[in-house]
Amino acid sequence: FYPNRHVQSTLGFAALGSAALVTCWTAHSAARRWPSLGRSAERLWWLVPTLLLAYAGYRAVQGVQTALALEGPPASKVAVVEFCRSTPKDTLFAGYPYGMDSIPLLARRSVLACHEHTIPHYLGYYAIMRRRLEDELRLLYATCWPEALELAARYGVDYVIVPRNLMDPAREVYLPPLRELEKRLRQRASAEGAVLLAPRPERQALETRDYLVV
Repeated sequence: FYPNRHVQSTLGFAALGSAALVTCWTAHSAARRWPSLGRSAERLWWLVPTLLLAYAGYRAVQGVQTALALEGPPASKVAVVEFCRSTPKDTLFAGYPYGMDSIPLLARRSVLACHEHTIPHYLGYYAIMRRRLEDELRLLYATCWPEALELAARYGVDYVIVPRNLMDPAREVYLPPLRELEKRLRQRASAEGAVLLAPRPERQALETRDYLVV
């Protein structure tokens, strides 16, 4: 999969650290081979921590600017979070991965899989999460109730949070390597209909402008 946000935020430090090691090794070798360059080589040693501190400050400023630019969630998402928070603590939610990150954080409820999934905790974690993401997409795009109920029962999913724009051609599909799977699922659902977008009233737990909770 793609690097998670924790890896992405440290890639610059890793690159700069590698450059620092090369710089220190070069300065040390130059000082030994050409003693007359000793003082100039020593200056390079001071340059390395200076660059690291400058980069750390740059990333800190970037983080503050990003935080200040953030807007609050729309009212429809707040309503979904409030509904999730009102359910029993052992409730399991499924939904589109991009939209599920806030549920564990704000509602303190478990989700089947979400966008923030690439932090491995044990051997085989990535394989497990890939299967969950695939089944989560299959559940969202299910074209009949037996298929949807079987997938939900497989993991013990209690509710599915369905974005109303699920079938919108303008909506971006998920990241590789699941992009092709979602394209196939969307094409099938376009032809046969996604049942979770038109649930029977007794299956619909919440309806907002942007989401259905089924």
